Amino acid sequence: MKQYKVNTVLVGLFTSIIILILAFLLIWQSNLFIRVSGYELIGRFDSVGGLLTQSEVRFRGYRVGRVIDIQPQKDAILVRFSVMNDVQIPHGSSLRVIFDGLVGEKYVDIIPDPNALEYLSPGEVLVGYSTAGIADFVDVGTKNLAEIQEVLRAFRKISTNPDVMNSIQNSIFAVEAITENTNAVLEQIRQFSEDDNIQQIVNNLNTISFELSKTIDADFAKNLSLTIENFQQASESLNDLLSREGFKTDVRSAVVEGKKMFRTVDSVFDTFSKITIDSNTSVYKANEEKGNWLSANVDFGYKSSFLRLGVGNRLTTDVMVNLQQSLALFDSLRARFGSFYSFPGVGFDYTLYNLHLKTDIYNFDSAQLDAFLYYPIINKFYVSIGATDLLDNDQNKSYLFGFKLATN
Repeated sequence: MKQYKVNTVLVGLFTSIIILILAFLLIWQSNLFIRVSGYELIGRFDSVGGLLTQSEVRFRGYRVGRVIDIQPQKDAILVRFSVMNDVQIPHGSSLRVIFDGLVGEKYVDIIPDPNALEYLSPGEVLVGYSTAGIADFVDVGTKNLAEIQEVLRAFRKISTNPDVMNSIQNSIFAVEAITENTNAVLEQIRQFSEDDNIQQIVNNLNTISFELSKTIDADFAKNLSLTIENFQQASESLNDLLSREGFKTDVRSAVVEGKKMFRTVDSVFDTFSKITIDSNTSVYKANEEKGNWLSANVDFGYKSSFLRLGVGNRLTTDVMVNLQQSLALFDSLRARFGSFYSFPGVGFDYTLYNLHLKTDIYNFDSAQLDAFLYYPIINKFYVSIGATDLLDNDQNKSYLFGFKLATN
């Protein structure tokens, strides 16, 4: 009987301890201590993005309270939350609803005003906003992808337009006269390189200067004017695309959505309003009657990078496509990667004062390496020398001389 009473007392004592522990956990989980010993503030949001009651409230990453109640209003959502008494919130502070990690639960983060001299009193209202979630990222990414597809379809329509192709062909034909005049210059340069007599070198230099002056005559100026006019026509076609009804509206709507998501990085979504369009056309004459090299490119630039779309023949009769992305590595060095004359490859552009060096490595199966050197002789008009297939044997190597006309 005595043993039975002892067991009864132990069971009762153990049960009482369990009840006290459970009561303590319930009180702790419900933040009754914080609510009793703390003070209440109110947050005003346009959207809380899935915030729940009992969510944590953090100040500089430290939990100082929990959400008590969420009250949807007509024009806003009011969030009541409690803060521990020993935590003082500066005036001018703001709130934000963010994720705890990538896919964790949401909580209220208090962003203090470092310049405030006073602190908030119980019941005061703070303005807040909700950061974007993964679903918002996917939605904006889908919209941007649709806009890019629309731009590509419009560019494909322009590239198949007979008027635009005729303009490009006229530009190429306009510089053929320049190529013919430069043949004489190349012949003089060859003779000059083989002559050791100083007086004869001086005479050759005078002859070269005379021949070079002949290339820049009235016909040259006329052909150059015609080339610029053709490029203006192509630029007007692109401007018509950008001014098409509804196109700019769609772009602006995508930018506005991006600004709502990333208030601290809204300049990223201002890309469409800062896109620049530049074009360049090059024509080269190869040695030993290997033919002509013709190319035309259009660059869609944004800040320090651009997307290049173009065509060229690379000493053949086939039209080859260029689709390249360019990024700035340093102030004077850029890198390009993508399609080089319909082959995958990489390229580098280096600028030293007015001298420009371009190297392209593509068609990795046969490792083709081309290099070109440009120097401006008049505004936006460059004289150039180059070489192709530098990694191949001497039979396939070609040395080029020509000109490039650019709009940038």
